[in-house]
Amino acid sequence: MNIAARLYADLQQDFGLEPHQAAAVVGNLAHESGGFRQMQEVNPLIPGSRGGYGYAQWTGPRRIAFEDWSNRQGIDPNSYEANYGFLKHELTATPESRVLEQLKQAPDPATATQVFMQGYLRPGIPGLDSRLKWTSRVLGGEPIGTPSVGGLKIGATPPATPAGERRGRRPVLRGASRADGGADPETAAAGRADHAAQARAGLRRRCASIPPETTVIRHARRCNLVVADSGGERNG
Repeated sequence: MNIAARLYADLQQDFGLEPHQAAAVVGNLAHESGGFRQMQEVNPLIPGSRGGYGYAQWTGPRRIAFEDWSNRQGIDPNSYEANYGFLKHELTATPESRVLEQLKQAPDPATATQVFMQGYLRPGIPGLDSRLKWTSRVLGGEPIGTPSVGGLKIGATPPATPAGERRGRRPVLRGASRADGGADPETAAAGRADHAAQARAGLRRRCASIPPETTVIRHARRCNLVVADSGGERNG
């Protein structure tokens, strides 16, 4: 069974979600991980950071929590068991569980997709159109997900924790806004705003180096968002 189909079935069984609600969760996770092929974030928005990891691209304190949880369970963080297990842990034993109530009230795939994106992932760059397409693919029964994970074979170990992110210490940067690490609302909001500003600046620098005729959809979509935000055209 492919990863998407397995998640789709497990989410309905374990959380009592309707099919369109489970598909919305899977679609969001597929968007985050490039169809479950990229466990490690390819181009971290924060230079020098480790970026996101796993199906949900857990970042900053939540990445550390995911790695610690996997280690305590004695399972490979690249595995389905680790990724679904930690997702289930967050949705049942942490404040992240509050998204479930809203998700179960979502009447259609589009609403459910947006609810899970905003309530659980909290991305710096929404990319909602892409998430909706992944959700539709899940509902259509398209097989998504293979044993290949971002250039790492199953069983490979993710990059080591840098000195600035040692367990037991608060990272200097909180990582992506989806990983506020349970900080108090005011501090978390400030961290997300700071990250967003740094992310936009980094994107502008990268977009300036991408030729206008590029066909790399992922970069084109992000650069269009940067252009819209800055009110101008990116450099060719």
